[in-house]
Amino acid sequence: MPHQQIAEIYRKNEENLLKDLKNPQGLQEKQVHQLRVHIKNMRVLLHLLEALSKKKFSARPILRLLNPVFNRAGKFRTASLNLKLTQMYRSAVLLRFKDHLRVEMEKQKQKMKSELEDFKIKKFKRLQKESLDAFKNIKSSRIKKQGSEYLRVLLAEVRVDLFDISDDETLHEIRHKLKEIKTVGAFLNECGIEHPFKKELDRIAVTYDRIGNWHDTAILIDDLEDFVEQLDDDSALEKTMPLIMVLKKKNLHNKKLIEKKLKVDLVM
Repeated sequence: MPHQQIAEIYRKNEENLLKDLKNPQGLQEKQVHQLRVHIKNMRVLLHLLEALSKKKFSARPILRLLNPVFNRAGKFRTASLNLKLTQMYRSAVLLRFKDHLRVEMEKQKQKMKSELEDFKIKKFKRLQKESLDAFKNIKSSRIKKQGSEYLRVLLAEVRVDLFDISDDETLHEIRHKLKEIKTVGAFLNECGIEHPFKKELDRIAVTYDRIGNWHDTAILIDDLEDFVEQLDDDSALEKTMPLIMVLKKKNLHNKKLIEKKLKVDLVM
């Protein structure tokens, strides 16, 4: 039955997340990435539960516990990703930037260990039991009907946003919504629930990855600009500005392509 299957999906994700939360020692990049994925899945499932329960269930208490860990893991990931994206560059300024990133990774790693050591596991388990019971109490017929309706609402929100991608933040928000759409669609498919949005989900999969690459570069540009500004060195700025301008030009071009593709896939 769909309600049993989605409850089982939730339970398995909870188990995986608990393993990550209980292991603050020896944090590696792969583990941090896994932790973020499990929290993202948990967020999507909780938001879906809110919709299925007509807002009788609130995800806020659990997310209030998870958000500090997620945000700290995000800062670690950003520094790690920036390090990878600048791997090919060997200028003196970029070498200093990469040294800065390694220090930042270690700093965020230590802070994340503290977050995990202080995490309220017992409270989390209690809240998780309540949410798992809530999933079990949702009727299968409601999951079938409201699951599709939830996807419809999310897709409608993306379509509205597409008419005014005037800033980077809007496209970033679209990326969040597409992630939720993809994940909800995958959960419904796993439960054997058919919905009328398979074609849309298939089309946005590649574009979602492109938005991710665009966003990663946008973050790198911002962080590199901040670093050079803090150096307060005109020579460093002069040497680094050509690279920054190339990255900005490339990202602006990619943004226009993404916007066009999304409109073709979801609007036209």
